[in-house]
Amino acid sequence: MTFTGTNGDAWAEVHQVNQFNTEPKAGYSDVVGTANVSLAKSADAGGADPGQSLTVAYVGSDGNSYPTINQPCGVLADTSLQEAGTMYGGATHPVLVCAQVPAAAVAHGTWSVTYVDGTGPTAFFAGA
Repeated sequence: MTFTGTNGDAWAEVHQVNQFNTEPKAGYSDVVGTANVSLAKSADAGGADPGQSLTVAYVGSDGNSYPTINQPCGVLADTSLQEAGTMYGGATHPVLVCAQVPAAAVAHGTWSVTYVDGTGPTAFFAGA
């Protein structure tokens, strides 16, 4: 998974995708990351589902992690990590992830990506 951008104040973007999404509570921001998730050509022939295999969180400048699971920002486009489905060797899929983060902790934050089962290292990517 590689991140291509982060919008640290994405409420307008989140609301535009679905007018029924709820605005973040006072003092919080919707932080949206755009990324590509890829599966190596040498991957298991049975494929992999990144939405079931990976956990993504925004690590704020306050040192706390803010998860993207359970759609904390509401419904995004069809490019959520959970919508990627099973991917096979050589596949790439664009995804959006979103976390609700205290506004004061957004700047200088990072995205963290880990395997759900705890195997492998945690990868960090630049945030807002």
